[in-house]
Amino acid sequence: MHTRSDGASRSATFTANPEESYRLESLDKLFSPAGSKRLEEITLLRTERQTLSKSDMQKVSLGWTWRYRRFNFSGSELYDFNKAKNHEIYRLTYQNPENSADNQAQRIYSPSNSNHYATTFHADYNLWLGSESKFVHWQFIPLFDYRHEYSSADNMRYRLDRLPDWGADADVALGLAPSAQSELNVALDRQNSLNTETTTDIFNPGFMAIYGIFWKDEKQKFYVTPTIRDQIKSEKIKYIKPGLLDEYPHRTRHCWNPQLNISFSESVIDTDPDTGSRKFKRDYSLQLSYSMSIYLPDLLNMINTVNNENPLYIREGNPDLRDSHIHNFNLSYSLRTSSQFHFNASAYSSIRRSQIGYAQFYNRETGVTVSRPMNIDGNWNASMYLSAGKEWNQKFGIQASVNPGYNHSVDYISETDVPTSSLVHNWNIGGNITGSYQFLGENTLKLSFNPRWMKQYSDRANFSTTSAWDLNYGVNLTLNKLLPWKLKFDTSFQLRTRTGYNAAEMNTTEYVWSAQLSRSFDNRFTLTVEGFDILGSVKNISRHITSQGFYENWYNALPSYVMAKFSYRFHIYPKKR
Repeated sequence: MHTRSDGASRSATFTANPEESYRLESLDKLFSPAGSKRLEEITLLRTERQTLSKSDMQKVSLGWTWRYRRFNFSGSELYDFNKAKNHEIYRLTYQNPENSADNQAQRIYSPSNSNHYATTFHADYNLWLGSESKFVHWQFIPLFDYRHEYSSADNMRYRLDRLPDWGADADVALGLAPSAQSELNVALDRQNSLNTETTTDIFNPGFMAIYGIFWKDEKQKFYVTPTIRDQIKSEKIKYIKPGLLDEYPHRTRHCWNPQLNISFSESVIDTDPDTGSRKFKRDYSLQLSYSMSIYLPDLLNMINTVNNENPLYIREGNPDLRDSHIHNFNLSYSLRTSSQFHFNASAYSSIRRSQIGYAQFYNRETGVTVSRPMNIDGNWNASMYLSAGKEWNQKFGIQASVNPGYNHSVDYISETDVPTSSLVHNWNIGGNITGSYQFLGENTLKLSFNPRWMKQYSDRANFSTTSAWDLNYGVNLTLNKLLPWKLKFDTSFQLRTRTGYNAAEMNTTEYVWSAQLSRSFDNRFTLTVEGFDILGSVKNISRHITSQGFYENWYNALPSYVMAKFSYRFHIYPKKR
């Protein structure tokens, strides 16, 4: 694969809300020749980027499996070769003249070469032991997995603006670089140039046991399935910043990952004493599971170094990172009856100890963020799910569900270089009620209501408590056997309402109407005309809230459209023997 990418971007950081009347209005005015006096007064900094990248990649992979009686074997091979040349012109300008010493005008050349190889192997054996009775059995499955991985990368970074006649404003086309290595050596950015080699061997011996008991002609089943896996991980790294840093960290560690599953199920069948016929009555099952996983911190994150190739986002290493432990618990119950009634219930919880996250330290005076991997405790969540449904005569059905949950979210957020723990309580409860009716054959009418309530609160300074509702009402009509000329019609209408959010732009109401008309010919040709968001109510910006209370904007939401589609279905049957 060969790629070329050309890009240009502009951004700005403000000290107050720019209050835009349309998306990106502030950048349009700030970077226009006339400028904007009001925006310049609240501008901290602005950046401009122009980029050109060319890359070549080759990839080869192979997978295989082999079974012999109770033995199972599988493996894979993967090779990756990548070569790239990246060029960039970067400008950083502070509005306040007192910060002009931190202004940047860089011309950057970043060639890179990387190679990656990985091989995996898996083997297991299925062994039956113990009682020969069909009511009790033991099953033992020894497991073994192995993975070998090697990767190397040369990522050089040259500040060409340090050379005469190669500045950001020089009359040199983007994509050119000095041909003499002596000039490149002078322009080498030693702090952000890196040569690495990594070799990893992972051994995963394990053992799974299955103990099963059957009663009443196998209508009642009880299983206990413990699994123990040991991960033996050996890593070696060569980490070189030319002329600045030369380290060779290595480690070999054991990580136990146990699991336990316990389940019970029963199928009740009544027998008519007169006719002897058997009739299904109900099925139900109960399952309990637990798992514990240990995750080692990335060795590259534990090297005590700084990367500041982006002057506004500086990354640091942390040699004091500890292992992470994650405990998962799950309990579930299900019931299905001959009267077309079903019920499901489950409860889930996850506890994360010494979780590794990226602490953010933001300086309001300079607009610079420092990111550092750090361990943090206190993250856990719990949730429940309940659902029930009933059908009558395969024509009318109703389903309902409710899903309450809580997330105890802890992270590091600070405007100084001292870590400050941020605890945010996240409560939410969602629900769904759906009713469907089938009439005149295969025509269907569905009505639905999906409410969701969420609340966030924290003792963190400047945190705004949120208590909001998302309400979705929907109706869907499908006509498969009612229209002439074998036409099929499907239409849906949704009313989406959000209220109670602190940001006014998140309190929205959308009327989403979509429709589809199709016609099939000889079960092979299908012509379809589809319209999405016919009323044009869906916005091209979608806003959400994370567990720490931040708004996230996604700009590529699908706009309104009308599409005509033509399809042909192929039928290929094997020859009869």
